Amino acid sequence: MRCELTTELTVERFAVFAEMARLERRPELGVLCRGARDTGGSISAEVVRRLLPGVSAVAANNILAWCRTLALCDERGGLTALGEQVADSDEAPVPEQGVFSLWVVNHPLLGNRVLHFERLTSTRDSRFENAVPLPITPEHGVPFQSVVEPETRSVLRTPLAKGGEPVCIRQGNSRCRLRWTLDFDTGHNHWRLEGNLSVEDRACPIQHTPESVQLDLWNLFAQWANLHLHQTGMWQPGLRRLAVPFDKLPEAAQERFTHTYTLSAVEVPGRGTYKQVRIDAVPIGPLSREDAQRWARARLDRMLALERKYLTRSDVRRLFVSLVEDTPLAALRPTLPDHDTLTHEMRREPVLFWGLAAAVDLAPFPVDSGLLAELTVGVEAQHPAPTPAERSVRIPYQSRWSMRNLVEALLEGTRPRRLLLCDRYARGEKNLHALELLQNTLRALHPAVRLEVVTENEPGSTGDLERIRTVTGHPARLYKDMFGQQRRNQLHDRYLLVEPEVGTGFGWQMSNSPLDARPWDEAPLSPQSPLRWRDFAAHRLDPGELSPELGRWLDGGAR
Repeated sequence: MRCELTTELTVERFAVFAEMARLERRPELGVLCRGARDTGGSISAEVVRRLLPGVSAVAANNILAWCRTLALCDERGGLTALGEQVADSDEAPVPEQGVFSLWVVNHPLLGNRVLHFERLTSTRDSRFENAVPLPITPEHGVPFQSVVEPETRSVLRTPLAKGGEPVCIRQGNSRCRLRWTLDFDTGHNHWRLEGNLSVEDRACPIQHTPESVQLDLWNLFAQWANLHLHQTGMWQPGLRRLAVPFDKLPEAAQERFTHTYTLSAVEVPGRGTYKQVRIDAVPIGPLSREDAQRWARARLDRMLALERKYLTRSDVRRLFVSLVEDTPLAALRPTLPDHDTLTHEMRREPVLFWGLAAAVDLAPFPVDSGLLAELTVGVEAQHPAPTPAERSVRIPYQSRWSMRNLVEALLEGTRPRRLLLCDRYARGEKNLHALELLQNTLRALHPAVRLEVVTENEPGSTGDLERIRTVTGHPARLYKDMFGQQRRNQLHDRYLLVEPEVGTGFGWQMSNSPLDARPWDEAPLSPQSPLRWRDFAAHRLDPGELSPELGRWLDGGAR
């Protein structure tokens, strides 16, 4: 989230009798100021003689008087703010008196800052018969950097007064723009001046090095939201998110979970007021559970309309979870309707209706009743992990099966010689981490087993394939090489083939991949660690029920 605060500023130009000082490199004064800062914060004759060996008592007093003249310390020797800066930079002021043109701007963020100065020569018009009070009293004793000559840093010392009141000759004014960028995500802010200054009848571009101030940006936005957005939503400071109703929320905002708001005017306490502030990418989430339900359903309906293809009930459940988990919707636990309710609601959209209904009605195996039931995101299975039937294994959504539980269920009564995982998405850090857990679990139960992987690779990337080789000890094969360009597009589900040491091999047709399992916490993973699952159903197939390519692998033809 970020925004830009802008405002137009008036730059006053006037001539004054003043004492100016350009900052020049004076390392000996830097040593003196640093030494004073490190030993109590005061400059004295004794400190001078200690830090500058060989200096006499008279010379030390003269140096101390000069430090007072330069305003590096006060009358008692206490280090001033200017002295602190000399300690940091080794740059000290070299004063000169005369008539100067000053360009000065006033704003709460800058104070009364001198932007540039020029000395007026004796031939220039510097008559003060028509002098007037200063339109802006510039800050004194504060180093500033010229925005026309950025390499020049100077200090305005006390202006010479006429009749006890500083006066000047007005020389006109100009305009510049203040642009202040606030980046709430990083916590950084920076501001700069833009425009031109008229110097010697030339338009000189302002060259302002960006500056920043200390600011709690999220606390600032909380003030803005409570004042200006309370009719739009409710700011949740702990979540740093605006809770909004679903009504009238644009589709783009529903998908990104951010929205852009424009505030007519905002105030930064002590730093000014700014108008027409556009705030981009404000984090948003649902205001109520009803809003979360409608929001989740709208995302699902759009995705189904975009896919426009046959989806199994497992696919629909997995899609719904992927659209809700790890989003602001998840905390309010939206629910996917059961299969009959969902298809009934889609009856006026024939393409969507048949895309959902046919995949269940024409499934080669009866669909588990648990998959047809409604699904509430974030709700753990309230019953123990199910015992696998003879030809099927199912892990309900949010169950805590370990990888060992799954491997034991899939290999019950079998001593495997080798296995083949057929999964298009054996890639990416999380999935490959799960592959490593699967491999470790297999080796813990059957040390000599061989695990092979068939997958698809991201175009132009070989890193995932190398990682699979490292994890399994065997090179991965690609779908196109095993199934051909056309046939591979027909293989939708994942498969795990098992070749036993003794007996006939078999395969598992899986609705989801074992690589989709995720840890519940940051604790180190072991085969016994409970995992978080997004529905997993597997049906056992005999060799004759497998595709020819998978059948050949079981017969040893793909070794």
